[in-house]
Amino acid sequence: PVPGDQDRQNGIKLDLKPWPNRQLQVSDDFGSAVAVSGEWAIAGSSGDSKYSGVAGAGAAYLLNVNTGRVHAVLTAPDPSVNARFGASVVIELNSISTSDFSSGPMDAGYSAFTDVVLVGATGALKNGNNGVGAVYVFALDGTKHAVVARKLVASDGQFGDHFGCAMAIH
Repeated sequence: PVPGDQDRQNGIKLDLKPWPNRQLQVSDDFGSAVAVSGEWAIAGSSGDSKYSGVAGAGAAYLLNVNTGRVHAVLTAPDPSVNARFGASVVIELNSISTSDFSSGPMDAGYSAFTDVVLVGATGALKNGNNGVGAVYVFALDGTKHAVVARKLVASDGQFGDHFGCAMAIH
């Protein structure tokens, strides 16, 4: 894509505009969660509705810290009102083995992914209940193209649990 263009690929909007052109709103809560690994950073914007069109659904921005450019904007594939996607974020490069993706919904075509981004959506819905929470696992390939690998939810999640409010990778 040409800088400034927006394109949707595999559910991820690419936005290569430099930071001075970003039009964030105060209510977007941009930077409420930030994580860095190597030359890449992920910044949560848990109140953002620009990309999903859903109030408070949230977004997370994958940036190259050397250039200051947004490489990708990650959003939940199932946005909901006040899900607060981006309330917590983790990024880890070269952290997962290809065998981690050998079963389940990720069987085909994920062997090239070794980098991972976790994005918490602390207000996500489950069975119609707000605030149960979820964690979205994104796999990144060598060019940092992201695809949603899995959505994690607590099997016994209830209103107010805010699953995904704190995360770590080890």
